[in-house]
Amino acid sequence: MNKPDFSTMTRKQLRAYAFTHREDEAVFTELIRRVERSGTSYPYPQTEEDFEEMKHILHRRLYGDSGESS
Repeated sequence: MNKPDFSTMTRKQLRAYAFTHREDEAVFTELIRRVERSGTSYPYPQTEEDFEEMKHILHRRLYGDSGESS
């Protein structure tokens, strides 16, 4: 099976591919590269509170909502 050329995919297409091909580490590597290129960076979580906040940030970035549990 040939893998798609991730460099030609939009962010939305790349995310859709990642959700349907979770075992493909290459797509996640490309997603990380794009985040790094965007200039957005966050410090490594040091406490449990930091870790929870990072989970919320990542959830918002991936899904576009508040990341709050109902």
